[in-house]
Amino acid sequence: MKSFKTDQIKTFRTPKYTGISLSLLSMFVLMAMIVVWNKVSVPQEKKNLVRVLAEEKLNSPLLKIAKEFKKEFNINLDFEFFGSDASINLDDNLSFHLYISTAMEPESLNECNQNTLNIIPITKFSLVVAGKQKSGIEIENFYDFIDQNLTIGLCDKNEWAGREFHKILELNATLSSRLKQKIFKKESELFEYFEKNEALDAIITSSHKALDKNFSILPVYEMADKVYSVNCKIINQSNGINDALMFANYIAAKNRGQIFFKKNNYINTLSDYWNESPSISIFCEKKYKSFVLKDTQNFSLKNKIVIDIQFPDPNELLETIVSISQSKSQNLMPDLLFVSKQTAGKLSPNYRQINCKSKQDNLYCFFYFNSKYQGTTARLCNFVFSDY
Repeated sequence: MKSFKTDQIKTFRTPKYTGISLSLLSMFVLMAMIVVWNKVSVPQEKKNLVRVLAEEKLNSPLLKIAKEFKKEFNINLDFEFFGSDASINLDDNLSFHLYISTAMEPESLNECNQNTLNIIPITKFSLVVAGKQKSGIEIENFYDFIDQNLTIGLCDKNEWAGREFHKILELNATLSSRLKQKIFKKESELFEYFEKNEALDAIITSSHKALDKNFSILPVYEMADKVYSVNCKIINQSNGINDALMFANYIAAKNRGQIFFKKNNYINTLSDYWNESPSISIFCEKKYKSFVLKDTQNFSLKNKIVIDIQFPDPNELLETIVSISQSKSQNLMPDLLFVSKQTAGKLSPNYRQINCKSKQDNLYCFFYFNSKYQGTTARLCNFVFSDY
């Protein structure tokens, strides 16, 4: 019989890793992964940030549009707003992707032929004479104000409407000296005084603000062509340009951003229906190929738009359009036409002329009335015809 040896006793030892220890270890590993994940995610969030520099008066519709855009595409937007009297040097603001502001001059004074490669029109508004509802005032021009001894209220040159109206007065010495005016420093003070007092018969303001206040807009001859465009300019072509361009097109889209501008009583501009990947088709007479092709390719590249362009001879162009129009494939109608004056005279009225003067003699541009991309076709035509 072997003797019993105490050193042979095998005692039970608690396992090194218990359930509690493993749980704690798992939690530690999970927390470490979260920290690492957050560090990795931060640059991605910055990458998807679109920076926008915009006029303060556009604050309300732009922020509502941005909220919908963020909800739809999960792209972050950072806005900085400036007053209408601010002087902005875009060379000092290249950290922004988009610059949204009112055109310096009314459309009637702007050349139709503009370099629209990096500019997208998004809405319009007018400089107007506004009166109270049922005021009974009957006027046709500012001389009627003088003849009827009426008083008009307006802001000084620090406010946009006042500054633009003073440009009108500077061109007409009679109006400047004889028109009865009451000047205010701020538009809010002008509105408050007009609503509470009978001393003013009408005021100078913008069309959307007049409608916001439920004022009536008086038909004054000298103001008929004072329509101003609000444009979105792409100023940073580097990081984030795809997201920035998408947001610019989203703002201008008829069934996206335009809805919010319309609710704020702005005037809709010629625009597209929203499509994340837009494409347009073009028929251009063969003899204009060398004039149109390079600019079209450049526009396509810069604006991330697929462009299908064909160069038929005049008879083939007309025959193809007639054939498509008589078929069930109306969606195949070309969005844009570049044609000669002779061909233009034979086109269906379903094609509408874009009134821009071409550098190329006898060249005309038309868009299809039912095109989903009327805004883009107009911009492309302007770009091709521009003297940039």
